[in-house]
Amino acid sequence: MIEVSVRNIKSMNNLSGENLRRALVANLSVTVQGSADRGLVAQLYAVLLRDDGTSEGFASKDMVLRGKVMIPGGMFVPGDMFFPEGMAVPGDMFIPGSMFYPKDGRSDAVVAAAKGAMTSEAAKGGWFFVGIAKEDEIAASGTFLKSI
Repeated sequence: MIEVSVRNIKSMNNLSGENLRRALVANLSVTVQGSADRGLVAQLYAVLLRDDGTSEGFASKDMVLRGKVMIPGGMFVPGDMFFPEGMAVPGDMFIPGSMFYPKDGRSDAVVAAAKGAMTSEAAKGGWFFVGIAKEDEIAASGTFLKSI
């Protein structure tokens, strides 16, 4: 299983825009559970959910994961347009249960999972991050950061 989480989430209280992006680049971590000695090829998916019901998705380039690692640099995290000013984080996160993402229609499945997490948190908007392996049989658990 691949799990995405955010270290030191409380330090992001009320951050927005480029400050939030920089904090996420420094604090997003990925844990691969199971035998991944050879490395597991995966992508980071991110979904921005706005309070008007619209969403925007992002998929990183492939990265090789082993054990617990920090996201390897800003090139794997969406750019500053993905983090609008005024859409801040209250300093907590929600980790929904793990699920399997289909190989075909993966982006649609990620958006559906993001909307499900947003509904579970009774949030109006936020960001959802999940790392998904190129292999079908690996489960993934994402992180939802609601906006204030």
